[in-house]
Amino acid sequence: MVAAGHRLELAEVMAGLAEELLTGFNVEQVLRRLCERLPRVLPVDGAAVSLLHEDRLLYAEATTVEFAMAERAQADLGEGPCFEAVLSAEAVQVPDLRVETRWRRFTSAALAAGVAAVTSLPMAARGRIWGAVELYSRAPLLLNAEDLAAARLLTHVATNYILHARDRESRQAAEDALRVQTMHDPLTGLPNRVLLLDRLSLALAAASRSSKALAVLFVDLDRFKQVNDTFGHAAGDRLLIGVADALQSVLRPGDTLARLAGDEFVVLAGDQHPTRRPSGTATGLARRLLAALDRPIRIDGHPVCIAASIGIAYAEPGDTPESLLHAADTAMYEAKEGGSRGGERIAVADRRRPTGAPSLLQWESELSTALEGGQLRLHYQPVLDLRSGAVAGAEALIRWQHPVRGLLTPAAFLPAAEVTGQITALGRWVTNAACRSLHAADTALPAAGFRLAVNASPRELHHPEFVTSLRQAMSAADVDPHRLCVEVTEASLISDLGEISAVLQQIRDLGVRVAVDDFGTGFSSLAYLHRLPVDTLKIDQSFVKTMTTTSAGDVIVAHVIGLAHSLGLSVTAEGIETSHQQQRLHDLGCDHGQGYALGRPRPTLTVA
Repeated sequence: MVAAGHRLELAEVMAGLAEELLTGFNVEQVLRRLCERLPRVLPVDGAAVSLLHEDRLLYAEATTVEFAMAERAQADLGEGPCFEAVLSAEAVQVPDLRVETRWRRFTSAALAAGVAAVTSLPMAARGRIWGAVELYSRAPLLLNAEDLAAARLLTHVATNYILHARDRESRQAAEDALRVQTMHDPLTGLPNRVLLLDRLSLALAAASRSSKALAVLFVDLDRFKQVNDTFGHAAGDRLLIGVADALQSVLRPGDTLARLAGDEFVVLAGDQHPTRRPSGTATGLARRLLAALDRPIRIDGHPVCIAASIGIAYAEPGDTPESLLHAADTAMYEAKEGGSRGGERIAVADRRRPTGAPSLLQWESELSTALEGGQLRLHYQPVLDLRSGAVAGAEALIRWQHPVRGLLTPAAFLPAAEVTGQITALGRWVTNAACRSLHAADTALPAAGFRLAVNASPRELHHPEFVTSLRQAMSAADVDPHRLCVEVTEASLISDLGEISAVLQQIRDLGVRVAVDDFGTGFSSLAYLHRLPVDTLKIDQSFVKTMTTTSAGDVIVAHVIGLAHSLGLSVTAEGIETSHQQQRLHDLGCDHGQGYALGRPRPTLTVA
């Protein structure tokens, strides 16, 4: 028991440590405060701490130079009372070092430093020993029972605070790494769309206050798919890294090079005027970018030549990051179709006509025909239980069997559908078709647990009839709601968390599960999860890709899985491309997975 005489002092010291806990403390601060405050409670002259690191006891903190010398001597010599305290898990008192014979080298060093007595206390918590606290005295001293009880109590409290500090720093490091991953392309390390839009917003604001022009160059590689088909995806990735290096080599320090997706790159360049000499315009920069790509890039010993098409858009008053990027994208498609005089695949957006009107009108017309003419298809990518290996569900993915361009994936036409507003009609078609396929395949599916996921865009979630149309689709196809899951992207949750949360709750009230797709790619990340009525977290494939190649990627995935499970959510990993990734995710406790290593999208809904 701690005597009454110590209670006030202990209360004050522990209140001080608690204050550290609440005000952004770190391990060093807790150790420093512990050493400073121990002499206020106990009849000792100073204190020190050594911590275990990979089974080695290392000096950490001390109140004075002489006590630091004595503490370091124990670690350097590998002997002393702190070692005995750690090994025995009991307090060790040495009331007079002048007559101590167990540790002759340490005793000699301690006496030389002016230490006459030492008491070592093991730092025990969570079922193990983390280090030792040393209480030093310049005169012989034997602590009485009350002093020893107070010392044990304070050591125990401080040890737990230190562990909390370590946990906090570990979580912070994981979240910092997650934020970096969220803003950067994992393959090339370049800024991704999220960071690009942020920098575009800042650049537009700065340009509005000065006379300096701003240009965006949209770079799309030509025939990249042929490289992938010829050399494989791994070689394609190495080519993209080489392209990023080549493009970066001709940019100025203040320019931004970003990778949006696949073989699409964007350059944000300031001080680019359309009327300057050619080398000082964005067109001159585009030519330098194309020239940089003229040099072959060696892949697996083979020189690979790659060309590109570049669309340029100059910022104008009233531009948003999205409108400027869209104008450059539209110009890029014009460059692909014809380019400029002399065969250069460079085009500058004509901002005097409606941005992208011809191509956008064409998309709108053809999408209407696709919806009415039966050109749309569903493919189904299986989702596997990573513990048993059994098929646990599937994701319905839209495809467009275009009469001229062949089978198109969503990346080819969904951006246009978002702009034209046809995304809602496409989403309704997907939901109805998915429910019909569920009904048709019901007898071939597992009796319980199998779920088919459909994706819902932000525009769909904000549509007042979304939940009603979902209910009607399930009713018309006579589908059990528990067999269906609605996936929403993390980015769709950012704009109006309250409204979206209410819609998600209505979806769950129908008996349909809700999943957060592409987790880690939005602005909110970890902050909102506890406020959302969701059942499943889907880790974005960019994190899975880096998980087995970088330690940071592995830490992030482990952190997200632990966070989701602590909130009662199941976890699905996307984009599993190797058995190594699959095994590592299994070892980390991930529940489900999907990706080419587990099964490619196929036109029929089966579990075979």
